[in-house]
Amino acid sequence: IENELDFAMLWQEDGPWTSPMRVIFGECKTFGRFEKKDVQRMRAVARAFPGAFLVFANLNERLTADEARLIQPLATSGRRQWRNPVVVLTAGELANDWNPPTCWKKGKAATVAQAIPPLMSLTALADATQQIHLGLDPGEGWPHDRQFEIQKEVVRPS
Repeated sequence: IENELDFAMLWQEDGPWTSPMRVIFGECKTFGRFEKKDVQRMRAVARAFPGAFLVFANLNERLTADEARLIQPLATSGRRQWRNPVVVLTAGELANDWNPPTCWKKGKAATVAQAIPPLMSLTALADATQQIHLGLDPGEGWPHDRQFEIQKEVVRPS
């Protein structure tokens, strides 16, 4: 795959269970805007790495309507059985003293935050940020109770 991305990481949820290692790829902008080529690169990554989480992060207060329209199709396709969940982060999450969902206190974000279980999974974060920043309806399984998700995916220690 011939793509430049801003970051890649492995993530494993913490807790009294063993959860699968997650692969996360991200595209970041300081105060720039996401363009069609950014979404095309992430789509290529999604094809090459099914199951990977895709992150669009910037320090703007919100996405423009054009950015949301560009990212929505990728986010929607990633929702099919959460094949490649898309997480969208803005200054509201990145430059806040509090993590999600605590940082979501106004408007639609506050409504979304109220539905999230106390132990938020990466899938719940993806779904929540898609609702807040892309205007998508809740995905299948919302609000993604972490215990339910982990029971589906858990790898029991031997």
